Amino acid sequence: GRGGVLGDTLARLLEAAGYEVDREFYYNNAGLQMRRLGESLRCRYLQALGEPCELAEEGYHGEYLVEHAQELVRERGAELSSESWETFRDLAESRIAAGQRRTMAALRIGMDSFFNEQSLYADGAVHSVLERLRAAGLRPIHEALMAQISAFGRYEVAPKKGYVSLRR
Repeated sequence: GRGGVLGDTLARLLEAAGYEVDREFYYNNAGLQMRRLGESLRCRYLQALGEPCELAEEGYHGEYLVEHAQELVRERGAELSSESWETFRDLAESRIAAGQRRTMAALRIGMDSFFNEQSLYADGAVHSVLERLRAAGLRPIHEALMAQISAFGRYEVAPKKGYVSLRR
């Protein structure tokens, strides 16, 4: 949607000004949020089957997951009812990505490449960087920072995303 239109507009302006532009779509598909996405779709699926399931407060509450769950019930019936959150994560990811591609096509936004954040973990790149930081003695800085952040109250660390979310 909005981000794609803004990025595409900027890319076109830069190209018109003579710059070479590479358009990359970054799939933010790693970490805790993907687990929450999978758990949320699983819960919505069970609800669509008429089974009780309470969606976690930190889960995804968007109507789009209710729609995806209803589609899954129409397509597959109850066959997924014993599947894990991982299965639903993969289903949600593929459905959401397909919707994003349809939106980009409708808006005539083209991409030169698509990058999956998960690939950074699969190929060991993140582990390698963390090891290099640890070897450089930067781990104590991280621990000191986290100790200071804890003074603000309960927090959730999402190091794969590069931010700390404070909860009150």
